[in-house]
Amino acid sequence: MKILFICTGNASRSALAEVVLGKMLADNRIGGIDVASCGTEVPDGLDREPMMCRIAAEHGYVMGGKAVAITGELIESADLIIVMAERHRQEVARMQAPSGSRRIVRFNDYCFGEASDLPDPHYQTEHVYRTCFDAIERGCRKIIGRLGRLEDKCRGSLVGEPTAYEFCDMEIHIETERLILRSWKYEDRESFAEMNGNGNVMRYFPATLSVDESNAFVDRIIAEFEETGFGLYAVEIKETCEFIGYVGFHRFTFDVPFSPGWEIGWRISDRFWHKGYAAEAAKACLDHARAKHLCNRLYSFTAVPNIPSENVMKRIGMSYQGTFMHPALADGHWLKEHRLYSIEL
Repeated sequence: MKILFICTGNASRSALAEVVLGKMLADNRIGGIDVASCGTEVPDGLDREPMMCRIAAEHGYVMGGKAVAITGELIESADLIIVMAERHRQEVARMQAPSGSRRIVRFNDYCFGEASDLPDPHYQTEHVYRTCFDAIERGCRKIIGRLGRLEDKCRGSLVGEPTAYEFCDMEIHIETERLILRSWKYEDRESFAEMNGNGNVMRYFPATLSVDESNAFVDRIIAEFEETGFGLYAVEIKETCEFIGYVGFHRFTFDVPFSPGWEIGWRISDRFWHKGYAAEAAKACLDHARAKHLCNRLYSFTAVPNIPSENVMKRIGMSYQGTFMHPALADGHWLKEHRLYSIEL
């Protein structure tokens, strides 16, 4: 696995990111990941910027050597390319061969979910350099976090030997124009727990979930994937790499006339409502279910008051089948009556 950082001159931002992430990987004894950097506009013999080198040294990072110019070979060798500004992405796209990296992401998007460039500190004040340093160090910690909970992954490795990781530790199952539907990562749990504790997101569920209940839900999702090969996929925005919720499949067995069966369902953070993400992902899931011969008929259902979710069912071409009383809810509960939709695959 190779990660390539790119900025303009490779004298401060991308060079620092290479050094910081490299040291963090080494400190955490994470092997199997190479880190490099380069610049899109690098004069011959350009040195790394003294101000950034000094600030880095204060924090235990050693920057040195000459800046490296971007080449097609460097791009071709990278699995993940992290650019500091949008114009660097455009330069990479111009040079990239068809077999090159699938993912080109912008640093602030990828690390912080912020649709912005990381400002170039060149010729700026020391304060600007230090602000840039802080952002890169915090961002590299976020990148390390994407590897998951390290202690869980070290089981079975040789004592004293680095453990090799596949970056992001995930499998991509489905892609759409804007979204990736993938396996779950450990870092998703925090965002998912925030969603499940949000009264707005959980408005049409019996109760919000505690952190422990939310984590147990993720554990059940992962167990279903392991058992059946299908499940509720973690959904990520391609452009920003933000986790936004889930869309996918669940095998239900509760006591209703149409049980057992497979349902398609979704839960999206309210930060990302009204953008069409649930319908976009669900349509792709239907195509996936057909291609993989998941079942002959797929169901979806929701409490009668949940009009937004019912509207998604309509948008993806499902047909209304009537109502039923959900057996998991007490008689008289305001959410007990559910609307049922289905579609033939």
